[in-house]
Amino acid sequence: ANPMQYTPGPIFGLSPLPTADNAYGLCVRHQPDNSFAAYFVKLGQFFGHPAVLLAIGALSLGLGVTAALIWRVKGRNGLTPWQRARSIGDPAVEVFASLRTDRRLWVALGIFFIIYAFFFSAFLTNPVGIVSGMFGSVLYWLAQHDVQRGGQPAYYYTMLLTVYEPLALLWGVVGVAMTGWLAARALRQREAAIIRDPSVINWRVALPAMLVWWSAATLFIYSWAGEKMPWLTMHVALPLVLLAAWALANTLGWAFRAAPPQRSVDEEGSTFLIHESEAVDRGLPRALAIYLAIIGGLAVLTLMLIAMSTGSDTTLGTGAPVGLIGPSLLLLLAAATVCYGLLRSFREAVGALALATILVGGAYTLRSSYQINYLWGDTPREMLIFVQSTPDVSRVLERLELASIKRTGGMDMAIWYDNETIWSWYTRNFTVKTQQQPALTAAPGPEVQAVLMLQENIDNYPQNLDLLDGFVVQRLPMRWWFPEDQYRLPQDWLSAEVSPSSPLLMRALR
Repeated sequence: ANPMQYTPGPIFGLSPLPTADNAYGLCVRHQPDNSFAAYFVKLGQFFGHPAVLLAIGALSLGLGVTAALIWRVKGRNGLTPWQRARSIGDPAVEVFASLRTDRRLWVALGIFFIIYAFFFSAFLTNPVGIVSGMFGSVLYWLAQHDVQRGGQPAYYYTMLLTVYEPLALLWGVVGVAMTGWLAARALRQREAAIIRDPSVINWRVALPAMLVWWSAATLFIYSWAGEKMPWLTMHVALPLVLLAAWALANTLGWAFRAAPPQRSVDEEGSTFLIHESEAVDRGLPRALAIYLAIIGGLAVLTLMLIAMSTGSDTTLGTGAPVGLIGPSLLLLLAAATVCYGLLRSFREAVGALALATILVGGAYTLRSSYQINYLWGDTPREMLIFVQSTPDVSRVLERLELASIKRTGGMDMAIWYDNETIWSWYTRNFTVKTQQQPALTAAPGPEVQAVLMLQENIDNYPQNLDLLDGFVVQRLPMRWWFPEDQYRLPQDWLSAEVSPSSPLLMRALR
């Protein structure tokens, strides 16, 4: 039975999509292996909806019209847009056209599908995964939108990017500004290709503009969606990383661009040119090394001051307010950069500052990556962990395996477990295991040596403990959650009094 009740929608009286029901999403997600028939029935409920059929029809019509406008409709010169683009020799168009050579497109799609099929079918042990990998994950995600499992704030991904991808976020913002400047200059100087010739694309503007759109749209969509989980940050970070790399590469190229050939006069009065390879600026490496060493020292000092202020909400223990840390260090950073610019040049100062951000931000990113992957992989001390089964779960199952080997000589000891989904995986090596309903209807027989049960099933069904009379009850934590209270901002976080018990994010922002 559907636990949710819906009224017909406002458009033609259509009912909501099946994904509005969380039970549908869970059913799509948990279809058993090799159950193609049941899975396609569920997909049919979604793709057979009039709204989805209308969307598919509109998409097909739009693609057909677009293809006709590109490859079929001829202009006044008798050429299609595709033919005009090929005649100009646009490199991107040439690469796209080369996909027809030697069946490259089909070979690439075949390689992609083979890799996809092997991984999503768990190496062909779950054939349904070939279909669910494309459709089931999206349908389940849509179903979770109204459920809002996790219920994270709208700034969740921005916060995660700040913590784990500061370089991508910083240079992504710089990339947005650079793209806006390039676009404005192109339009102002009438250099935009779409103005001069519709068949020519100005890739210096088009490429970063596409990355800006991709980054902004992805961040908005995932921040709006009801299902916010930390592992989805990779989808938000990918376009931002590409945009940041473009911005950094252009900044360094502009800052450290080789000087033009210099004119020189020899002792006989002859004038000659010193080419770029010979006009080596020997002062650059030394000045840059000194500057980066100063910035590295400031970074270490910042880390020490933050560590000193962790246990105090007002002072560093020496009477200096914590609020002076940021402005003071930024002032020192600005002073060092200005001095570098006065000694060398403004361009080199910008490039040196860019390299400094890579040096400091890269060290921080490596530290974060090491901690997540090698120190706290099963402990929610990192925000990307969010929730994790505790080590006690695996310890309990290891002890049960030892007990089974001692009692039966193998994995034949009888075990009961309740409706928690992880038990079917953790007990996969036991040959005699039975899933029970949350409320037990009978006491286990003498052959059952262990019962795995959630605390909520004991609290909600007191008869369970009566039926388990004679068993030794051991209560152990099954999941550990990251303390969300440390980053959830209260409504009055801008005006509320700051105290050591305030959320960490609130204290940092204030």
